[in-house]
Amino acid sequence: MTDNYTQQYSDVFGCTHLTKVNYNEKQFCHQCGIYINNPSTRVFKTLKLKYNTFFDPIKILEHSLLSRTITSQFQYRQQVIEFLEQATERLRLSNNTLILAIQYLDEYFELQQVNDQQVFLYAATALMLAAKAQELDERIPFISKLKRYTSMTSHPEINSFKNEDFKAAERSIIQVLNWKLQQVTLLDRVEAILSFGVIDDDDSLGLQKENKQDDIKHQKLRDIPEQQILQIVKEIENKYTELVLQLIKENIYFNIDQSILALSCVAYLRKKSGLLNIWSQQLQNITNVPAQKISQTVSQIMTLMAKFTNRSSRNTTHHSYIEQYSSIGTPTAGVPPLTSFPYNTQPSRFIFENQKPVYLRSQPKIQPTLYTSGSQLAISKNDLRTDQIKMKNVKYTYLNYNENDKYEQQHKVGGNSSMIRTKIFQA
Repeated sequence: MTDNYTQQYSDVFGCTHLTKVNYNEKQFCHQCGIYINNPSTRVFKTLKLKYNTFFDPIKILEHSLLSRTITSQFQYRQQVIEFLEQATERLRLSNNTLILAIQYLDEYFELQQVNDQQVFLYAATALMLAAKAQELDERIPFISKLKRYTSMTSHPEINSFKNEDFKAAERSIIQVLNWKLQQVTLLDRVEAILSFGVIDDDDSLGLQKENKQDDIKHQKLRDIPEQQILQIVKEIENKYTELVLQLIKENIYFNIDQSILALSCVAYLRKKSGLLNIWSQQLQNITNVPAQKISQTVSQIMTLMAKFTNRSSRNTTHHSYIEQYSSIGTPTAGVPPLTSFPYNTQPSRFIFENQKPVYLRSQPKIQPTLYTSGSQLAISKNDLRTDQIKMKNVKYTYLNYNENDKYEQQHKVGGNSSMIRTKIFQA
């Protein structure tokens, strides 16, 4: 154990980097994959982004940062993304699968046109193909399951398509993409960069100024306890997926090189976590990209996310498709009556004993355990607008999941990180 990476460091971050390997005159920890630029400077990341360096990490990073630009948006793209988010939540697929499906469609619709009535058929099929590329076998939704769960979204018409329609759409997507289904997404690029460690001892934490006239105060991370550094690291590692999911919906996602956008995401996350500088010597050495090359894109992301935060603070509705079912409100004074479920879904999504829909009050909020097989919610008369609906102890059953609910997704970086890196390396 080196003097820099002490037992206390190991207790907090999970590795002391005892076994090192060299690739292209750069040193990496064999156990966790962290890049050690300077032996006298500690680098920080958690085991969430751990991977074993069985392959050359430099080649993996180079492949991750290959130039790629998406130039145009297809019609109904925002609606398609909303639909895919709903379907992904229903099927409990990973965000990696969701973003890969969107990338398939961006490329496919740039080269091929389809009938407007079939857009969501192709979207559902792209999600199935992405799951085949990303998920473990037991999580892949084949056509029958795909139809069932995607029709429980804002587009129940998916269930009207025949199996042959899905097969034809699958063949078309595969042929247009020239069988290149193992693709590197923006999320993969950001994960690859973060997995090398993007915070080190030489970084400084910006401190609040007592007066506006004071100079910016800062404190080196080497002078901060490990537990406080851990919070900064987690701030970055827990927010990157959310950032990518937001950016793919915005105009900034187009006409900017994906590698520059990924590097800018990392720089933005550093700044957002409280670090004084958006870039570091550690990052410049591993990526060979100076801060000047990404500064403009970082500024655009900061402006965009500030606007998004302001919009979110004014928006009181739930963003999760499933959560909206637990906050459906009944008519109140001055508010028009609720006549449909969110996203124009059909009330028949729920199975009622008397076949009549029940509208729940917003307060108190009722949150059924929707992901538990055979879950039920008993609704007492106190939870209903009894002046409009006269029902007692109504019980309904949500459509059940037959899969083993103890299953935990493992195809993320935290579960089986080498799988992602192997995919990138071999693609």
